[in-house]
Amino acid sequence: MTAARGFPRSMKIVGVLLLTLSAVTPASSVFVIVPGIIQQAGSGAILSLLGAAVVSLAMAFVYAELASAWPLAGGEYAMAGRALGPFAGYVLMGSNALAYTLVPPVLALGAASYLAVVWPGAPALPIAAGMIAIGALFGILNIKLNAWVTGLFLLVEAIALIVVAALGFTHAVRPLGEVLSHPVIAAAGGGLAATPLIAIGFTITVAIFAYNGYGAAVYFSEEMHEAPRRIARTIVLALAITLALEFQRDS
Repeated sequence: MTAARGFPRSMKIVGVLLLTLSAVTPASSVFVIVPGIIQQAGSGAILSLLGAAVVSLAMAFVYAELASAWPLAGGEYAMAGRALGPFAGYVLMGSNALAYTLVPPVLALGAASYLAVVWPGAPALPIAAGMIAIGALFGILNIKLNAWVTGLFLLVEAIALIVVAALGFTHAVRPLGEVLSHPVIAAAGGGLAATPLIAIGFTITVAIFAYNGYGAAVYFSEEMHEAPRRIARTIVLALAITLALEFQRDS
C-alpha cells in the first residue's frame, strides 16, 4: 500500500507575495473604494487611511502569528477552528463565504465604470461578469504560473498608481502638514468646512477594507516551502507594499 502524497510545496515568498497582492488589488481599492472615503471625509481621508494602517498592522501581526502556527489553506476559519474550537471555525467560514461572494462583483462593477471613459455606454453588468469569468479561468491555472500572470497585472496596477501619485504630488494645492492638521470637506451650501471627527472615525472602517487582503497569504501556505518560517514575513511584507502603493497615491 503506497503512502498518501501531499501537495508539493513549490512556492517561495515572491510567488505567494504576488498572489497575495493580487488578492488585495491595490488599484481597485484606490479607484473604487477610496473615492467613497474622500466623499465622506474630504481631505480627512488621509487621517482615516493612517488610522486604518495602524489597525491593519495589528491585524497583520495576528495573522502572522496564527498562520505560522497553522499554515493551512483554510485560512481564517481553519485558524479560528483550531484556536477557539469547531463552532467558531464554522461561523467564520460562513461569514467568509458571504464576504468573498460579494467582494468580486463589487470590485468588478467598480472597474467596469472606469471603462466608460474609453468606451462610452459600456454595459457594466456584462463587463463585470466577463471580468469575474476571466479571473476564474486564471484561478484554475498551475499556481506558479498563476502567480506570474497575476504578477503582470499587479505591475500594471502599480504603474497606474505611481503615475497618478506623481501627478498629484507635482500639482499639490495645499501643504501636507496643513491637510493633516486642518482637514476639510465640501460643505452643503458650497465652499469648504472642517471635516467632523466622527466622519474620519467612520471612514476608518471603510479604509480598513481598502487595505484588506494581506492575510490571503495564509491560503497559499500549503503550497509554500517552509511555510511556518516564511509565512509571517510574507503577510507583513504584503501589508507594507499595500500601504506604500495605496497611501502614496491618496496623499
